[in-house]
Amino acid sequence: MWSGGIASSFTNSDDSNIYITSADELALLASEVNKGSDFANSKTFILMNDIDLVGDDPNNPLEWTPIGTNSNGKAFFSGIFDGNGHTVSFDITSSEYSCNYAGLFGVVSGDSATITSLDVVANLNIEVLSKDYNGIVFWYRQATIDVVVGGLVGALNKGKILNSHVAGVLVANNINTKSRIFLGGFIGWQGGDGGNEGQLENNYAAVAVSTLVGGSYIGGFIGRYEGATATNCYATGDVSGSSNVGGFIGYMNKGKITSSYATGRVNATGNYAGGFVGVSNGGAG
Repeated sequence: MWSGGIASSFTNSDDSNIYITSADELALLASEVNKGSDFANSKTFILMNDIDLVGDDPNNPLEWTPIGTNSNGKAFFSGIFDGNGHTVSFDITSSEYSCNYAGLFGVVSGDSATITSLDVVANLNIEVLSKDYNGIVFWYRQATIDVVVGGLVGALNKGKILNSHVAGVLVANNINTKSRIFLGGFIGWQGGDGGNEGQLENNYAAVAVSTLVGGSYIGGFIGRYEGATATNCYATGDVSGSSNVGGFIGYMNKGKITSSYATGRVNATGNYAGGFVGVSNGGAG
């Protein structure tokens, strides 16, 4: 059970692998990546146990800071994370959340970046009062703020996710009305920083996804999809939002999807909704 601490070092490693045995060590990985260093570039991180990041009081869960918090300052995960069949449970339930990319991983980017064989139980309920003109983190005013939230990864710019699964609930409301929100049960935004390459294979999301925010991209699996290849993936959670709402993908710009499906109910209060894809601007099925 996590107490909110960060390990001072990894206790078990070799030349190419780091073995993560505790919640404190997983928090250390997040801390090192979020410094913007090249720490994770050439390493494989192997999860050795199930990890509970919620803490011992479910009514007052601990707040998780994602692994990778931005794409511009090198604070993104670019290594290999092998879940080894284990489960990570985490909560982000905050009205003043400190990152505009939310998920177990905030930003994953890099040609060799890989997440594999990982199960996640996610409870994300993010809210910022629109009257304050805030995005999730930016306590200054700007014209448009992107809020990117996924059960596993907020933004996947490049890389692969294989044999991984997410279950849980994902809600984002009362975000600044000038914001765009990318909300997906598995990934919020694939290709969010121009990285239109990637591979998604044998993954699923059983996540209820909802928002009342306009200017949004809402999907049971991916909020906005820019060009990866998805094979044998599916989503089963109900999805609700204002526009660009899909049972699998909210907005598809390009890319390829094969042998994939969605079974959840879709509800949209505005335009552009579909049982599988809300809007398709290109790509192939």
